[in-house]
Amino acid sequence: GLYPYQYGLQNYGDQYRDVFKEIAKPENYPIICHCRAGADRAGTVSALLEAILGCSERQMGEDYQWTSLSVYGIRDTASPLWQGLISEIKSYDPKNRTVLAGAWNYFLDKGLTFDELMAIRKLFLNDGRPPFPDTPIVINRPPLIVRYTTKTPFFMLFTTTAITIKKETKRIEMFDLC
Repeated sequence: GLYPYQYGLQNYGDQYRDVFKEIAKPENYPIICHCRAGADRAGTVSALLEAILGCSERQMGEDYQWTSLSVYGIRDTASPLWQGLISEIKSYDPKNRTVLAGAWNYFLDKGLTFDELMAIRKLFLNDGRPPFPDTPIVINRPPLIVRYTTKTPFFMLFTTTAITIKKETKRIEMFDLC
C-alpha cells in the first residue's frame, strides 16, 4: 500500500507517517528499508529520511542516482518523477521552499510528532538539537552532512564500474555489505 514519489506523498501520507513512526523507535534497530526494486518506494522513504536529517538536495539527488543499480535501470534527477517528489516536499515549506523544513512540516501535518522527528535525528546523527531556531519553517544555516554509524562491524567489498548517463560516463563505487 505504499506508493512512491509525489503521488505517494499526496495520497498515502498516513502510510509514510506509519513508516517513520517505526523508524523513530530505537528498539526497532537495525532497520532495513527495501522494496521490490529498491528504487521507488524505498527511494521515496530514503529521500524523506535524508530531508528530515538535513541533507542537501544535491546529496539526496546523488543517492537517488544510485538507484540506477536497481532492476529498473538509469535514474536521473531531471526526471519528472524526482522533480515532482522534490517539488512536493518543498511545497510544505511555503516560506523558503527547502526540503528540510518541507519534510518536517509534511510529517507534522500527517501526524508525526516533533518528538518522533527528534528521535530520528538522535538515532541517525546522535544530535538532540532541533535543526531550526524556533520553528520548522525558519532555516538559516547550511545543511547537515549525515554520518551513518553501525553498532556491529561490517566489511565492504569495493569494485569500480561505469555507467552511462546522458552521453557522459560517471564512475560509481559499488559495495556489498557482508
